[in-house]
Formats: sequence, structure tokens, C-alpha cells
Amino acid sequence: MARGKLDLTLSTGKNRWKIDLQGKKIDIQALIKWLPLEIRPKGEWIYSGYLDPEFHLTGNAAQLKQVRWLLKLNDFSFSDPDAAYLAEKVTLKSQGSAEFKRAAWRGEMDLALLNGEVLTPFFYLNPSSSPFYASTDFSVDDGFGSLSLTQSRWLLEGILDVSSDISLDLQHSPSIRSLHLATKTFDVGKVYQEYLQPVFIGTSWGDFVLDGGLDLSLKVKDDKTLFSANLHNIDWDDSVISGQPRRIGIKGLNGQLYWTQGYLPKDSWLSWRGGHLLENITLGASRIDFQLDERQFRLTRQARLPLLDGALLIDRLDADDTNGEGPQIKFDGMLTPVSMKVLSQALDWPELSGTLSGMLPGLTLQDGVVRVDGILLVRIFDGDILFKDLRLESLFGVYPLVRANVEISKLDLETLTRTFSFGKITGRLDGYIHDLELEDWLPVAFDAHFHTPEDDDSRHRISQQAVDNISNLGGSGMSGALARTFLGFFDEFGYRRLGIGCRLEEGMCEMSGAGSAKQGYYLVEGAGIPRIDIVGFNRKADWNQLVEQLRQMSVAGAPEVR
Repeated sequence: MARGKLDLTLSTGKNRWKIDLQGKKIDIQALIKWLPLEIRPKGEWIYSGYLDPEFHLTGNAAQLKQVRWLLKLNDFSFSDPDAAYLAEKVTLKSQGSAEFKRAAWRGEMDLALLNGEVLTPFFYLNPSSSPFYASTDFSVDDGFGSLSLTQSRWLLEGILDVSSDISLDLQHSPSIRSLHLATKTFDVGKVYQEYLQPVFIGTSWGDFVLDGGLDLSLKVKDDKTLFSANLHNIDWDDSVISGQPRRIGIKGLNGQLYWTQGYLPKDSWLSWRGGHLLENITLGASRIDFQLDERQFRLTRQARLPLLDGALLIDRLDADDTNGEGPQIKFDGMLTPVSMKVLSQALDWPELSGTLSGMLPGLTLQDGVVRVDGILLVRIFDGDILFKDLRLESLFGVYPLVRANVEISKLDLETLTRTFSFGKITGRLDGYIHDLELEDWLPVAFDAHFHTPEDDDSRHRISQQAVDNISNLGGSGMSGALARTFLGFFDEFGYRRLGIGCRLEEGMCEMSGAGSAKQGYYLVEGAGIPRIDIVGFNRKADWNQLVEQLRQMSVAGAPEVR
């Protein structure tokens, strides 16, 4: 027997007996070792603390009729072998009574968790500041085949109030016959800060800002489940985590959400006043209507999500996990025009002109990989950019990977070059970026070429500033030379065609142009009078240096001529 002291009192009357049993400071470590092996926790757990039990048993010759108890567990601490489950100096009290009536035990009990701290991988409890109380009525049939807990209440003082009724089948392995659980509206920020944030510190879930109300309900019967949640003006934002920018935030989130298993799906909805993606991409007020069941999500009507000064129109959004291999998400929609000026400001890019819009056909997400089945069309700079074979992995992770093939058609060079302060070029531009690979949003491999379309009948003019910048990129040695000749009197020149290519591999760019020249390759093949040809000689260029050159050109324009 565990170390401690037991006081036993036995009294008898006519066809009746009573036993009073009281223990003083029974050592928990010794008591656990006294338990049968099959019900002890697995592994070498460490326990400390003392139990003060008090039992009062009443019965007759044939049957135990009544039980009353009072249990006090003082200075209770424990730790599992991996230190994942910890408790320190916890005080626990339980009292109740049971009476045998109509072939069943019926009674009531309550539980209080006071003082100390409890930490698990799922939640943290600090009963010293927010005590935990539970109470219930119960009944157990004579053969211990079923258990009912009714009018149950679970209370975290000042934070969470839960009521429940549950019926369990104890034959074979315990299973739920019926369950009804409901919470009063609670403050999601308090619950997160008090019970979840201490567990998630250091993870991507560890630094949220939450506010608003939530109430939950769960009903289970005959292997059917209905879960519902009512959201009341919830604000959610992720703070700066490890120096990374914010990823997502939502304001004024309201809604009614249902999840079913075995029942027909019920209509759910969510609405919000605004929010953001990444740091500065603003989201406007919107609403989505959907149905959600055991393994499927389905949008029930088109959703319009304002994004900066445009909108994302979602015609289809389905998620299906019926194959048990992880959810497969299917998406169809389009992006209405978004000002490139507004977008570039939000992303801290050089200021771009024009608009961004596009079709998003057959987009799927499975196993963390986004694929676009078909062609993603983006309209920008008065032309088209087509993304084919688009594949994104770990999109919101710390190391996203992107693969794609890109086709470019009829971009307006005047808008494009004005956007980047490159120097004025008029005409159109075709091109491609094949076998594009991005790691952490930075290019590591591609085969790209940009050139004048063969059927382009628009006006072809190039400014002296653009000539200097192109000369720098190709290493022609021509940069600034025009200003020192009579050609410096001309602001613009005509050209027949232009082109530049780069095949990137292992940090080096293999350069090419619009066609072969006697020595090198044409970057610009001139036309008209005065005529200029820009010929590139560098066949290899360091990619990082090339990017830095382009950055300086976009900020400062043409290099200074002395």
C-alpha cells in the first residue's frame, strides 16, 4: 500500500452497515506504483504530491447503496519521459456522491483545479490565475455497460464556460452514443493568450493578435456529427515573427459556419470588413457562401474579393479529401484590373505603370503544391503574358519554389521603359522565359529571350539614354560615346529590330541578342539616318552583377556622360 495513514470506522445497524475511510497524506509516487500495470501511464513518469482521500460507504447485506467522497490532491507534480507533459504544484479537489437506484448508480460530482501550472503540447493551464471548475450529474447502469454525464459544466473562471451532455457505451471499447456540447460566447483573444500562445511560442502560430467573440456547438448521435461556430466581429492579424513581414490579417470577421458528418451539408457564410495579404496588399469588405462537410468544401455562389483597386472573382472553389490522400483544391476565377502603380507601392517595387489582370483557369492545390492546369493569362503593359506549366511548392513556407514557362506577346515598350526609367523605346516586344525556376522568389535557372516581333508595324524609336543602357548590358563599349560625336545632337534613333537573351545556369548568364553580327551579336539593329547598331560582345555575365546594373538603371536612369 502507498505510504500514508488510513483511519477506518465501521458501524452496523439492523440490516445496514456504514464504513468511513479517511487517509492522511498518501504519497502519490507510491500510490501509482501500487496500481496494476495495465492502467499505469507508459514509460518512466515522475510524480510527486500527496492525496488526502475521504470515503463514506453505506449498504446492506445484499448491496452497496451509497458512496460519498472527498479527494484532495496537494502539491501534485508530474513529468513524462520526454518532458512534453508537465505539471507543477497543482491542487486538485473532487467531491461527490452516488446512490444505487432502479438498477443504476446515480449521483453528482464536481472538480476544482487550483494553484500550480499544467503544460502539454496542446494547451497551457495556469489555475493560479484562472481556476478550472467542472461539475456533472451522472448515471452508470448496474453492469457498467453505459455511462451518462448530464447537466455538465466546465468553467475556466472569467474566460470560458462550456455545458455538455454525453452518453457513452462502455461495453467493449468506450464509444460515444450521443453528445451535445455548447459554449457561451467567449473572447478568442483571451483564450489564445492564456491557453494556446505559451505552447506555440517560437512557431508560426506563436505571435497572433486576436480579438472578438466566438461560440461553438457540437452534436454527435448515431455516428452523425454537426459542428457549428458563430463568429462575432473577430480581428485576426499575425505580428512580425522573427523579422519576417506580416502575412495575413482580417478585420470584422463575422459568420455562421457548419461542418457535418453523416448529415446533409448546411449553408455557411463568412464576411469581413477588410484586411491585408503580406504587408500592404489591402483586402476590401466581402462575403463568401459555402458548404462544408466531412471531406468536402464547396463555394455555393460567386465570391468577389476586393484586392487593392481591383478584385478577385472566384467562380469555383472546391476542396475534396474523399480519397484520403490529403485535400485537393480546385479553383477557377479571374483578377479584374489592378493598377500596377498601386501594386508596386504595396510590394515596395519600382513604380510600374499599366494594369494587372488575368484569368485563373483550373488551378489546383494538393500536397502543398499549386498547379495551373491550362494557361494563366496576365494583361500588363498593353500586352499579354502567358504562364504555362505553373507549379508552386511551399507557397507560404519559408522556402517557396516556383517553376513555369512564360510566353510574352506584344508588350508596349514605351510604357515598359518609362516605368523603369530605362530610356524611351517605342515599339512592341515578344519573348519567352522557358524552364523558369525560382527559389525563395529569386531566379536560379531559366532560358529567356526578348525581341521585336516580326510583324510589328509600330513606330520603332530608341532614345540616347536607352542606347547607353543597352550598351552597358551587352558590354559593347559604346556607352556614352554618342554624346561625344555629332550623334549627340540626336535625341532618338530609328531601329529595325532589337533583342536580348539570357540563359541562366549556376549564377552565370549566357548572353545573346537579336541576331549574329560580324563580331558578337546585335542588341539593336539600326534603321534610317542616322543609323546606329549596338553590338554585344560579352557572352558570359554574372547574374547578380547584371541584376544590380538593371536596378541602378531603373533608379538613376542613364549613366553620367563626362
